Amino acid sequence: MANITIEIVTDGNIEQCRDLCNELMAFQKSKATIAPEAFDSMNFDTRLKSSFKRSLHSQLVVVKDDEKPVGYVFSTIDRVSDGDKSYIPDWAPVKIGEKVVGLYPDWDDLPEKVGCLSQLYFRDEYRGMGLGSKLIGMAMEWLGSFPDCDLAFVYISNGNDDAYDLYLRKGFVYSHDVFGGFIKAACHRFKNDKEDIKMGKNYDVMNIGTFKGNLAEKGRVMARQKLNLTGSEISFNYTPSGQYTPFVHAHKLNEEVYIVVSGSGKFMVDGEEFAIQEGSIIRVAPAGERAIKAENEDLVYICIQAQAGSLTQATNDDGIILESKASWMES
Repeated sequence: MANITIEIVTDGNIEQCRDLCNELMAFQKSKATIAPEAFDSMNFDTRLKSSFKRSLHSQLVVVKDDEKPVGYVFSTIDRVSDGDKSYIPDWAPVKIGEKVVGLYPDWDDLPEKVGCLSQLYFRDEYRGMGLGSKLIGMAMEWLGSFPDCDLAFVYISNGNDDAYDLYLRKGFVYSHDVFGGFIKAACHRFKNDKEDIKMGKNYDVMNIGTFKGNLAEKGRVMARQKLNLTGSEISFNYTPSGQYTPFVHAHKLNEEVYIVVSGSGKFMVDGEEFAIQEGSIIRVAPAGERAIKAENEDLVYICIQAQAGSLTQATNDDGIILESKASWMES
């Protein structure tokens, strides 16, 4: 494991995940107790490539070890028609005339657009490093960024109970059995998250909830899209005791500032390690090779990144004192 990186694919190059997707289908077949032979017709072309072509929007995030793909998560935004609710694909192990629930439940309030965390896979040697939670968080952040998408599904093949339990821990709830139990569907509603966003002419407001509650459940919340930030990125992070980022990373252009809100841990920059605690503030230049770990207590921190050298004015040079007053100010 020389150099693990996480990349969001922006050039449409899904072909790099062909072998991984085929491995995922083989893995699902090995776990299946219901119609394992149905997976024989599932592969990169019939699953990932097909979904990529027909979806309204899609995101592919790839984990690489020394530039070699070793894992990925694929998510989509899809439009749901009445025909989609009863659609049965060729690979589904359903007998002619058999009545089953399809990919979408027969809900009266099923929205026109839904999200789907479609595929998540890592090779065996990369499991247990926290990469799965990292990619699920990135996928859910992307799915939740669409203002007209309040619902996301994830589909777990039969026999893969560990994956189902993981999604339940990540905030999904059971939805329905698909094709007679061949697949189990779980769902997550974004509605409550979006109700915490307020926008005005010259401002945006979001509420991430409590650090120990909502943030602990999600692990990470990104603010750039929800606050419409144009000059920086801000993330709120929760790392449980003993856990750590599973890779070392640097940046091309952006410097980062880490602000420890609570807890304690270790920080590494360019091989030098030092202790951090509540109140610690660390600036890291773009080229700095960094990693962070929570020690004996959960670590909560804020990370702010902006392009190095882009700030040409600050408070004294940029601020303007105005004559208008707030309600709590004396007239």
